[in-house]
Amino acid sequence: VRDFNNAERIEEEGSYSLGDFSAEVTNLNPNSFLHYRYYAENDLGRTYSETYTTIFTYQPWVERSEAGGRWWNQIVSSSDGVKLVAIAGYDGVFVSNNSGSTWAHKNIDNLNYVQSITSSADGTKLAAAVLGDYIYTSSDSGETWRVATSSGQRDWSFITSSADGTKLAAALYYGHIYTSTDSGLTWTEQTSSGSREWSSITSSTDGTKLAAAADRDYIYTSEDGGETWTAATSSGQRDWVAIISSDNGTKLAAIVDGSYIYTSSDSGATWIERENAGERNWTSIASSADGSKLAATARNTPGSGSGDYIYTSNDYGATWIRQDSAGQRWWVSITSSAD
Repeated sequence: VRDFNNAERIEEEGSYSLGDFSAEVTNLNPNSFLHYRYYAENDLGRTYSETYTTIFTYQPWVERSEAGGRWWNQIVSSSDGVKLVAIAGYDGVFVSNNSGSTWAHKNIDNLNYVQSITSSADGTKLAAAVLGDYIYTSSDSGETWRVATSSGQRDWSFITSSADGTKLAAALYYGHIYTSTDSGLTWTEQTSSGSREWSSITSSTDGTKLAAAADRDYIYTSEDGGETWTAATSSGQRDWVAIISSDNGTKLAAIVDGSYIYTSSDSGATWIERENAGERNWTSIASSADGSKLAATARNTPGSGSGDYIYTSNDYGATWIRQDSAGQRWWVSITSSAD
């Protein structure tokens, strides 16, 4: 934490030697204060310096103006956080291969409004759901795209992927959930999901466990890649906005518009309301691979038009910290590396 080799020397009779001190401090929240003192000791006793204070903060947020000012609606990340993909509706797809330092526009021919996008863990396989159109896939980080005509032209709401990019699941604004097991070449309509106003869908890394959120409805889960679905009635019928999963699908976190964040540690069987984060107009939520670290964005608090902050949790959603350095803005989406 600190090196005391440069401590002030006090000239007096006797001998002394300068020492070092170092320590690893863990489990500190952002903006935590550490108070410390120097001391000197001999056979006459010990004396202390005045008290010093240092503050521990996370690395501040950095605005990436290289991507331009756009109406962004989603961002996704590779597992190492190096490759990022962001979509901005009719502006299309933007890709970064250096954790957001620079961005490149990746065109999709005859582009309509890109509603949602997903990525494999290594960032090479992408799938984009285009509103009123097909699903488009890329196997080279967005350099080239192919249209998945078998998906059909539909009002897609959200799309998710397994870690290797072979298993995909996509939901409609109003309709069924569709799945693919061959990186989007062919698609199957999963009528057992029911026809609902789907707002979000998430997947385990192997693609077997899925969880989907429906507006003014329950959260629904599947343990067989989307073939059968179960209503998680303990979640309650709410205005669900987004849902995210840990890598093994056991830990889930979901957000409600104008309300709270909810978490589950048993694949959606039971849910806990997290009042610590407050009631907000939540827009997006992200998770680490093990589900312990969560990050959520809000556009504003109910009844306020002044924007809101990014909030993070390091304890599976039990407590939340407002990230002041990110600023008070109309946040729409957030993503995370695996760690």
